[in-house]
Amino acid sequence: EQWIGLGRCGREELIVTVIGHAVHGADALLKPEALNAADEAAKLAVELGAFCRAERRFFQADGISSINSAFINRIVAGSGMLSVPDTATITLDRTFLPDESPEDFRVRVERCIERCRSERVIDPRTRIELATRERPTPPCRAYAFPAALPVVSETVRTLEHSGIRTKFGLGRGVADENRLALAGIPTLVVGPDGEGSHTSHEWVDVESVLRLERSLGLLVGSAPLHAAL
Repeated sequence: EQWIGLGRCGREELIVTVIGHAVHGADALLKPEALNAADEAAKLAVELGAFCRAERRFFQADGISSINSAFINRIVAGSGMLSVPDTATITLDRTFLPDESPEDFRVRVERCIERCRSERVIDPRTRIELATRERPTPPCRAYAFPAALPVVSETVRTLEHSGIRTKFGLGRGVADENRLALAGIPTLVVGPDGEGSHTSHEWVDVESVLRLERSLGLLVGSAPLHAAL
């Protein structure tokens, strides 16, 4: 079956900055004002890890299903000097389903942090700041086009007329397609089958690559499909 992606998840990285109070390292146990940002970030990271796992959700539409993702992808604290760290950062990596909102996610993160403060999981003196990670382009928003769209039905018709069965899916990683789709351009994805992305065992099925070559040839040469676009 030729995989046809009707959409893709979105993605955003949220930077959680933990601010403590630095003192000379020799005075770490003497100065009451000392507030180790690395310690506080470690305690907060445990809670945020559990929070991310609780964010698990499924999406279903037009016979396709997908799942979101949320995890800590980076923790940085201290400078390796003889000083109690006054700053640490935790980076949360979140993919969003088409019916999810980055703004709602941020509110839930803020509530989790406030709970940690009120329950004294972290020192109440700790200041926390949230910000979207700076990058050259805005974070990718999720999108999903309906299967009833003319370009979708014409794509299916073109392939199945030549004996290539099709199946719908939703891409779980972000790509250039997110930008095109949010510009209002109907965007479908056709690709090969495989497993193990981002691991040493990543692979692509050879037969699916050959099928993809044939599928692309049919789609490029389809006059009705060009009209649908």
